[in-house]
Amino acid sequence: MPHGETPYPKSKDAQRRLFDRIIRAGRDGKSHSQIAEMIGIGRDTLQNWIVEQPDLSRVMTLADDYALAWWESLGQRQAETKEGNSSVFMFIMKNRFDMDYGKDTGFALSPDSGDHELAALSPETRNALRALLRDAAARDHRTEPDQGPADPGPAGL
Repeated sequence: MPHGETPYPKSKDAQRRLFDRIIRAGRDGKSHSQIAEMIGIGRDTLQNWIVEQPDLSRVMTLADDYALAWWESLGQRQAETKEGNSSVFMFIMKNRFDMDYGKDTGFALSPDSGDHELAALSPETRNALRALLRDAAARDHRTEPDQGPADPGPAGL
């Protein structure tokens, strides 16, 4: 069956097995592309499932957190042993985990912006917002490659 036509697992048992595989992949530092390949679907299908399936969205957020921790641990080991290439490591971190490590997207979510109280949100809600922003940015980059930078929207968002 082509990537775009792969159905989401219906049984709770199949979903649980899928979630376990995704969590293990996150603990191994795997990306969404690697997870999609591992479970036999395309990246677009995985993103559609994340949007449509709240339980999967929570599992992917957790897997992303585990992947970030895996990469941060790698960076700590490299710093302690002075092995590895710090420039390559930072390139990976900035590009893979841009919400945590740095791309200037033209907007910021911070507790100091005054328009909202992010500090009052639960970590799960903040992670869900980060995932939504990442997905929106990825969609903008895929669908509008020649239209210049996206409108950053209202200040503070």
